[in-house]
Amino acid sequence: MPQVHLEYSANLPIDAAKVLKAVNAALFATGQFKLPQDIKSRAQAFDAFVVGDDLPHQAFVHLRVAVIDGRSVEVRKAIADAALAALQVAHDWQALPLQVQLGAEVHEITLATYARAITTPQVAV
Repeated sequence: MPQVHLEYSANLPIDAAKVLKAVNAALFATGQFKLPQDIKSRAQAFDAFVVGDDLPHQAFVHLRVAVIDGRSVEVRKAIADAALAALQVAHDWQALPLQVQLGAEVHEITLATYARAITTPQVAV
């Protein structure tokens, strides 16, 4: 069920879909999620951003992974580490003329206050 939010500074020339696919694969590989399609990801570039003291050639990429509550801190840390590792290899960050700060965090969604519905497409015969 994880919800993945990829946020990044708009000065980065990245293929967000490629990065999301790599992160999804890494999250599924942790064994914490039943089906690959349970992982829902999206990306958003920010035109207005400041890194530190607004020095030139700065950029950021941040992953927020929301999971249903109940996992230990150690498991959530392992999920964050897997997401960050995937992020690090999903793009050639070193080739950019920017200093890029990469980060990943995992936070919990309280199951008692979470609602979800899944629709089934109508198939013509």
